[in-house]
Amino acid sequence: MGRARWLVSDAGGAALAGLPAGLSGLAPHKLADRLRARFAPAEASALAEQLTLRAKAATRFGNDLGMLYTAPGLEMMTHPVVASRRATRLARLGLPVADLTCGLGGDLRAIAALGLDTVGLER
Repeated sequence: MGRARWLVSDAGGAALAGLPAGLSGLAPHKLADRLRARFAPAEASALAEQLTLRAKAATRFGNDLGMLYTAPGLEMMTHPVVASRRATRLARLGLPVADLTCGLGGDLRAIAALGLDTVGLER
């Protein structure tokens, strides 16, 4: 099973949710050692990546949005303040929104939060 598939599985989601707070602050080698003691190498790697990216998201956005991230996606993701402004403008139109290059869906998340029908596509 691939990393992403495992992370969205029940087992992967439970593993990610069950990790103790503060692990993302560990040095990479200590984080890897800690995770490999409990998980298979591929799973430990996937968890370490998500912890690192979630910590980066929290630094950048002021909180972790509870999403699964990729490094390039996180770098390109619209800041929630900007996404909220865009969503407010689009909501005035009262139309469904299709984001055909949604990336991780930062804009789409803000639009959906305002109750608009949304669909996103990223290839």
